[in-house]
Amino acid sequence: MPSFRLYLRDRGTRIVGRSDFEADDETSALKISRRIAEACSDSCADYDLWRDTRKISSAAAATGDGGTDLTESERRVVIDAEIALHDSAWAIRNSKHLKSCLEGLKPR
Repeated sequence: MPSFRLYLRDRGTRIVGRSDFEADDETSALKISRRIAEACSDSCADYDLWRDTRKISSAAAATGDGGTDLTESERRVVIDAEIALHDSAWAIRNSKHLKSCLEGLKPR
């Protein structure tokens, strides 16, 4: 399975988070990246997606397609990445929107 690296950037283009993940293909990786960026949208204005040394996408987080359905395996990658970002030393861990997304996953 191919490996991808996602860089999350703030409005000043500073990298505020990074996530490494595997996906079936580039289409799947783009969907995953969009969802991760959307979960951090209060602290992330832009992101870059890379596969090895090739940039696949650079897109404003606000332009993500919230209606794109994820497969169960893609959803698991997104959740794992969100948890890792929240628990990381990256500045993105302070995202209130990310925290809210994760709180929505907790059983009540």
